[in-house]
Parts: sequence; structure tokens; C-alpha cells
Amino acid sequence: MNRFLPILFFFFFSNIIYAQGFNLIFGGETADNQAYKVVEVPNEDAYLVIDRGPLSGSESITLNVNKIDLQGNIISSIAHPYNYDPLDFLFLEHSFKIALDATSELYFLEFDYSGQLIAEIIHTLPNQVFTYQLKFLSDHSILFTEHDFPDFHLTKLSADGDLIWKTENAFLGSNNIHQMHILPNNDFLVLSYNFTEILYKFDQNGNLLWENNQLPDFQYIRYLIPYPDQQTYLIYSSTAYRLAAVSSDGNLLWNKNFTAHFNDIDKLGIIEGPLNTLYISGKANIDNINTQILMHLNVEGNLITKKQYNEFNSNIKGQLLRDSDNGFLIATAAYPALGFSSDPYIYKLDTEGNFIWSWHQERLGSYIHREAILTSDGGYLILGNENILDIGSPYQNHLTKLDVNGDVYTRQINGQLVIDNNQTCSLEEEEEGLSNWLIQLNGWQTFFESTDENGFFSIACNADSVLLKAIPYNSLWEACPEEITIHFDNIFDTTTVNLNMQTTEFCPVIELDISTPFLRRCFDNTYYATLKNRGTTVAQNIQLNIDLDPFFIFQETSVSDYILSGELFTINIGNLDVNESYNFTFKVEVSCDASLGEIHCLSANSLIQNECSSFHHHRILECQPNIGSFDPNDKRAFVNGYQTDQFVTKDSLIEYQIRFQNTGTDTAFNVVIKDTLSHLLDISSFKLGSSSHPVQLEFGKSRSIIFKFDNIMLPDSNMNEAASHGFVKFKIHHIPTLELGDVIPNKASIYFDFNEPIHTNVIGLEIQAPTSVYQNIQTENSFLSIYPQPAYKEVNFQFMEEQLFYQEDFSLDVFNANGQLLMK
Repeated sequence: MNRFLPILFFFFFSNIIYAQGFNLIFGGETADNQAYKVVEVPNEDAYLVIDRGPLSGSESITLNVNKIDLQGNIISSIAHPYNYDPLDFLFLEHSFKIALDATSELYFLEFDYSGQLIAEIIHTLPNQVFTYQLKFLSDHSILFTEHDFPDFHLTKLSADGDLIWKTENAFLGSNNIHQMHILPNNDFLVLSYNFTEILYKFDQNGNLLWENNQLPDFQYIRYLIPYPDQQTYLIYSSTAYRLAAVSSDGNLLWNKNFTAHFNDIDKLGIIEGPLNTLYISGKANIDNINTQILMHLNVEGNLITKKQYNEFNSNIKGQLLRDSDNGFLIATAAYPALGFSSDPYIYKLDTEGNFIWSWHQERLGSYIHREAILTSDGGYLILGNENILDIGSPYQNHLTKLDVNGDVYTRQINGQLVIDNNQTCSLEEEEEGLSNWLIQLNGWQTFFESTDENGFFSIACNADSVLLKAIPYNSLWEACPEEITIHFDNIFDTTTVNLNMQTTEFCPVIELDISTPFLRRCFDNTYYATLKNRGTTVAQNIQLNIDLDPFFIFQETSVSDYILSGELFTINIGNLDVNESYNFTFKVEVSCDASLGEIHCLSANSLIQNECSSFHHHRILECQPNIGSFDPNDKRAFVNGYQTDQFVTKDSLIEYQIRFQNTGTDTAFNVVIKDTLSHLLDISSFKLGSSSHPVQLEFGKSRSIIFKFDNIMLPDSNMNEAASHGFVKFKIHHIPTLELGDVIPNKASIYFDFNEPIHTNVIGLEIQAPTSVYQNIQTENSFLSIYPQPAYKEVNFQFMEEQLFYQEDFSLDVFNANGQLLMK
């Protein structure tokens, strides 16, 4: 049977060369990384990102030149020992220049596009002199302002760093409140402030041509740009909502107040239009909704058109770009909900400012937009920084490539994963699909997808050639073949590829998980249990034994065939076919005799009649404290059955539980949870655990896992508090290369119907060394040895003198890895 069924879709557009996309995260692992600039490398298929911060594996703050290929792979990262902020850049055909502010010195550096340093020039400033504005001129000379209190000067250096001229008291000013703009003939403008706004024009030799000190008050941050004809100059402020135009001879042409139209505009929020008109992007608050706006002004500053975009709660001013098709792009960051988390957001508009598409990507932490540029292949590069954990944690670079339609990924692979009963390594009509198995695709990036209830999957990608494979659940399964190579000829190709799993041994394997969203003292609490046969043959006569905590008072269960004997709860499950699941619930009351906050543990194991010698029955343990009040929408982590919010030992299996509650005023019809996993977690090890309601699993791009509770009909807490809760649980390993002290951040976003998402707390688990792999603890009398420490499934107590064991009473305190007392 033909395993490759290519279906090609051809799209015809004139004069457009389509780009392909990628997501790249790099830098800032130990300290903040500040991205400054992204450019295309001239005459090369590569991009350049210039940033300041530590390279991977380093703690030193350096100036870094990162070269990246068109697929989003880092070609090289070269660190240079300069811990200073760039003032300006000059990009040439074969090299580029950077000016750095070192407080008492100015560094002028030249690099080739491989990141190698070509030249270094150091200009020493007089004592107590500060630089506020610096610009490279077209002839590579350097112009900057000096503040030698109370005087301001203008200084011009040659490209070799030699002094050309310096003015004396050339302009008035106040600290850093001035801007400078270079004109095409190397004349320049200086906008300063000395109790009033002052605009100066100088020629390229530093001679004052004119000044205007009769300008309106712009109050705070001032910006200065020329009109397209270079004969009119626009002055504006991001916070005073005021724009003014000055003629080429220094006269005020008009002064407008736009308070009624916007709240804030960005320094890069104004671009030229036809016939000396202007386009302005900003943010406005309209009917208590933060929205992006686009205004078109004529040459007199009068409003021609105004557009507003309500697709997102966009309350951060944005960069405005004129696209190659004469449309517009607004690049910004936006807060999707209350809190410090923010995400990148892009609006694509047509030539009239009408909305075409938007691109938004949920980030784990707080995202800051740095720069967006148009690429020569018709795409867009978006550069930003993200604080990946919380305030005070490192910032990392985010570089995203979008194609002309706002897509990162444009090619599609569809298929089905089946049990290869006939051992033919091909799909037969009668063969059964495998649900909730992971499919992995390796190309320019690595993507994952989960098969649906019938084993079907669909993965989008952007590479010309990829490797596709299914991940076996255990050693009883093997993929046939292990992986498949797929080649694409066109950017929008779609192909169908089916995958097969063969058995290496016929054996049942039970995967078990039992959990509850919380334990309330003196109340009934519901546990949700799920069993799955991940083996290769029917699991016969399954018996599940659950050891209840001594403070648990059994109430009821959804199964009929069970036995309760003291604290032992035994259920006869019957048979489970391959890939079949069994779910049930039971309720326990936490005794009022338990202390508030006391840890309660539940353990369980499954017994199978036809168990194989190479596979043991599955044991689980879950321990959590009883509680009073709690945040109803949060995320928790468990390691070895115990809850933790700080530490995890290396190579531990982490269990995450996401809890949610409908605290609104009406029934929630659908609930969606989006969990964007840290790059420090190994997605290939993901295993779905128990959940309070039936859940559908999807894998999104940028390492996101989506849990969908369709038609959950979750009542609000006012109508039915007990039924208003839900949760989902999953297991995952961290990547094996982590070292002690590395922190794994993770959080989730919860969507109730069409409401704004609720963001959970961020859990940062630090890799910590265990007390010991094997350790004997002995008393002064050396009569007792306890090992291993820390312990998971069992602990050995060895008495050195047998008579003491029978003659003495002993007290035993058991603590978890966080120092919490579990039992006494």
C-alpha cells in the first residue's frame, strides 16, 4: 500500500516571494539579556541580532553578535567584553559600526558580519562630562552632544575618532531632555528644553542656522522627525498628546492636541504618507477598552481618517511600519489580562488601514517589544525580550519570523497511527488507531502532536525536509519504520503519511493516576482515577488496591464491585483492552480530628492476572495537605507523590496539576487550558494523567499544550460550589542536561468560554541535589540504620541489636523533601 499520499495546494500571488517562519529563544540564562537590533546581513542568507548579556553557559555580561540563518538556527554567537549600552548603529555593505556609552569614554567599534572585531576607537570625555545624544553621519563621522554642567556642546569626530570641531555653549538644555536628527546633507536638528522647548538647526560644520524658542510645551519625552520632503519638521510627545510642525526656516506651522484620539504613541509610531501626510499609531482607551489606533493626518495636521482595532486588549503603544504592499504593520506587546505577563502582538492592515490579520503568541512571562523589520523575502522579523519567570529573573531574546500571511508554519502533514497487527509496516483497513500517542516532527524546529481518539494527527511545519516519528510508550512497542523522511517542494504543500506501531512482546501494562484538586478538612473530597492499558495485549482481571490515609473516612464511589476493609479500598476492574481506559471517582471525608495543614497520603497499586515478568504493576503515591481557603485557579507540582513549589532532584519525574474553578455568575460551557512549557522540559516524555472531566489534548506551536474541556457545563460557585471545580494532571521529565541550580519555570492560562484568560501562578522548580543517594543514619549508640535517604517507595530500618527492637518504644518522624512533617 502506498504510504505517502501527497496532496499539493498551489497558491498564486503576483510579485510576492513567500518567507518561511521560525521561533528562536536564546541568551539570558543567568542574567538579563537586552536585545538592541535585528538586521538582514547584506548579500547573505542570514540575520544579525545584536544584544548585551550573557551567552549560553556564561555569567559575564558582554556585547554579543549573533548570526542566524533563514531557518532560525544560530550560526555563531561571538561575545565581546563591552558591558555598555549602544548609542547608535551604522550598517555598511561589508561591516557595521556601534557606538557605546561607557560614561567617561565613548567606544566606536567596527565588526564584520561574522561578528569579528575589525577596529576599536576610544574617545575620552572630560571629567564630569556626559553624553546624551550620538549619531553616525552618512560619511561615517560621529556627532554627539556633551553636557558639561551648566553648558551643552556639540562635538564632531571623524570616522577615525579625530576631533573635527566642537562648539562652545551652542545650545541651551536640561539634562537628557533633547533629541537630535541628521538631515540627508548632514545638516542636523537639535530639540532641547530649557524651561521651554527650543528647536535648533545647524549646518554640518556646527554653525547655527536658526532657533525657535516659541514652541508649545510637550511636557515630557519629545521626539523629532522630518516630513518626507525634508522641509517640514514634526515634534511630538508620547504623553502630552501634542504634535507640532515647524517649517524649514524655523517657523511654527501648526500645533495640534490629540487628547481625544489617543493616550500614548511610540517613538517609532509615526511614518510618512503620500503628499507629505502622516500616519500615526498609538493606543487609546475607548469605552474602558484599550485599543490600537491608526490616524492619517494631512500636511496641515488635520485628521483625514482614523481606525481602531479591538481584536485584542492592546494597552501598549506600538511600532508602525509601511509594508512592501503599501499596507501597514503595527508591532507591539499587549497585556491579555491583569498582571505582569505580556505577549507579542502584530496587526496587519491594508493600504486604507483596514484590518487583515493579527498574530499573537502567548508568552510565559513579561514580553518587551524591541524591533520589527520587513525582510527581503516578503516576511517579518519580530525581536523582543521576555522575562521568563517573574520580576527579577533573566530576560531572554525572542526572534520570530512570520510569512506574508502572519504564519510561522505553512506546511502540513496529516496521518494516522495504528497498531500494525499484520506486521506489514503499512496501514491495513482493519487496523486500530492509537489515541493520545505523541507524534514528533524534527525539521528546523521540533514539533509535537497528540493523536486523537482514532489515532489521527496533523502537524504544521516550515522546513523543506523533516523527520516524522511516533514515540513508543514503552519497550513493548516499536515504530515501523523508526522514522520517515518527508521532502516538500512547495511552501504550502500538504501530505498524508501513516505510521505503524508493532509489538516486541505481548504483555499488559497499566498506567495509573489518582488525584483530587484539594482536601478540605471536615468536608467530602472527590478523587478522580484513571487506568490505561499501555501494553500490547489485554490486561485480565485487574484489581486495584488503594490505601487510604488514616484520617480519610470513606463515603462513596462510582463503581459497584469493591471491598472496603479498614483503610484498604479494593476495586475489581475486570479486563482492559489495548489502549483502553477506565475512569471512576470516589469520595472521602477528611476527619475533623486532622490538624489544619496536615499532609494526607493516598497510595495505590494495580494487580494483573496475566502480568509479565518484565513489567511490574503500577504503584502511585499522592500526598497533599488539607486546606482552608485557596486560589481556585492555580498550578501545583508533585515529585515522588509529594507537593513541591521550590525544588526537584535531578532526573525526577515531575507531575503538574492545573486546578480551575468557575467563580463567575453563569455556567461555563467550555474551558480551555493552555500551558506553554519551558524549554527545560522534555515534551517527548509527556504523559497525560487524571482529570476531573473528559479532556481533549492538543499540542500547539512554541511548546504549548492545550487541554480542551468541551461542553463541560461547569456551574458557577454561587450555584454549586462543590461542582464548580476541575483539574487536569500530567507528567513530564526535564531535559537531561540540566545542572544543579537551574530553575524550571512553568505556568498556565485558563480560558472560561470567551472571557479573558486567567493566568496561574508561576512555579519555578530548582534542580537540587538529594541529601544522598545512599546514606546510613545512626544514633550515638549505633543501634539503628535507616536507608536510603531520600526515599521513594520503601525505607529500610535495620536494628543492630535485635532485643532493642522488641523491648523499646520508638518515635518516628517522616518529612518530605521540603522539610514538611508528613507523619509521626
